[in-house]
Amino acid sequence: MIKLLFLLFSLLSFSEGFIEPYVGTSFLGDMDYGKAAQSAIQGKMNKLPFVLGGRLGFKNLGFIAGIEYATTQDLNFDQNNSKELGDLTEMGAFIGYEFPVLVRGYIGYQFAGRLDADRAGDFKKLSGPKIGASLKIFPKVRLNLEYKLISFDEFTNTDPNKLSNIKKVEADLKMFAATLSVPLEIFN
Repeated sequence: MIKLLFLLFSLLSFSEGFIEPYVGTSFLGDMDYGKAAQSAIQGKMNKLPFVLGGRLGFKNLGFIAGIEYATTQDLNFDQNNSKELGDLTEMGAFIGYEFPVLVRGYIGYQFAGRLDADRAGDFKKLSGPKIGASLKIFPKVRLNLEYKLISFDEFTNTDPNKLSNIKKVEADLKMFAATLSVPLEIFN
C-alpha cells in the first residue's frame, strides 16, 4: 500500500494541472430517434449554435486526462417543415496524448447531460463517445475539432397541453464541434 501511494504521489509531482476554457460552434448535426414521442426532435441542424465549455485535468509525460463540461446554446433543427430550438449540456471525462509537435489527440466519454427542447420536451440520460484533435495555432491558443455521438435514453414531454410523461427512448445526436481554447496551468 505504501509503495502504491508513493508511486501515485511521485507521478503527480511531475504532473502539470490545467484548466482549459473553450468557445466555438457545432455543425453538421443530425438528430434521429427510434422510440421517442411523435413530437420529439428529428432532423438536421440548420444553423451554427454557440458552444461554451471547459476542461480540468492534468498532463504527465504527454499523457492528458481530466473532466469537462460544455453547453451548446440554440441547437436549431428542421423538423417536419417547422423549427425546433434546444440547449444541450454535457459532462464527461477524457484521456489523450499531447505530441511534442503542436498536436494533441483525445477521446472522451460523455456520461451526464440533457437536451432541453423549447417545444418538444427534454431528452435526458445522455451518454456517448467523442473523438477529437487539437492543433496549437498560437503559443497559448488551440484549435480543437471533435466528433460527438450522443445517445439519450429518456424523454420527458414538456408540452403544457399534454400530461408530463417519461418514456424510454433510443435517440441519437451526431455532430461536429470546432472550438478555440486557452489552456492555463494551475499547478506545475
